[in-house]
Amino acid sequence: MTPLALSGAFAGYARGLDVLCGVTLAFGAGRLVALLGENGSGKSTLLKVLAGLLVPTRGEVLLDGVPLGSVLRRTAARAIGYLPQGFEPFFPATALDVVLLGRTPFLGPFSTPGRADVDVARAALQEVDAAGLEERDVRSLSGGERQRVYLARVLAGEPRVLLLDEPTASLDPRHRFLVLDVLRRRAATGVTCVFSTHEVDLAARAADDAVLLARGTVLASGPVRESVTENSLSQLFGVPACVTPLADGTPLVTLGTPPGGLPAGRG
Repeated sequence: MTPLALSGAFAGYARGLDVLCGVTLAFGAGRLVALLGENGSGKSTLLKVLAGLLVPTRGEVLLDGVPLGSVLRRTAARAIGYLPQGFEPFFPATALDVVLLGRTPFLGPFSTPGRADVDVARAALQEVDAAGLEERDVRSLSGGERQRVYLARVLAGEPRVLLLDEPTASLDPRHRFLVLDVLRRRAATGVTCVFSTHEVDLAARAADDAVLLARGTVLASGPVRESVTENSLSQLFGVPACVTPLADGTPLVTLGTPPGGLPAGRG
């Protein structure tokens, strides 16, 4: 059974203005899926719909074949972990306190995290190379440090579906690769991982599958080697694309400049 699927979904933020238009997708267990598209193409909206934070105006989301709207909230919260884009902290809290919020679906009313929860939270911080930030106030962290702490919060919930909106944003090169390695390891255990990104080259090398969104519709989807092509990328981004298969078949992607090139500098 497919863990997460979307059937004929339309969704938006204003009446009559749909951002997603008739999207049908299925996300398999143990697959790492990259969402690609220009700004405003519907990537963040798609993730919100899949997470149950935005209800489709038409169509439905299915969790294990069951309409998400009929699944108990606690059950859905345990199954799905969602990382929003660009979240800013509004209150003082240590990094460990933030990560412990990921354990909330497993706590009873008015209960507090136990030793086992703390151990899981610390392991998640370690996984994203943020163990040394445990006692730091998240408001004092850099953008990249904060991003890793928020990712650790999602990982601490041990969900079987990860929905991540630009998880490598604000990260330096080393931590970008680290985060992608974390996602690949999670996928290897059977977790469904879906993430949006503008880093097409990294996504093409790391992901199993890709979904290319253009104006709220699916331009292409499927295994990276089939969906990430020169033609599909050129259509998606409006610039020339060069896709060179490596020895193992993994595509090496280079995006060029628009026809006519860039304007010459004044120097």
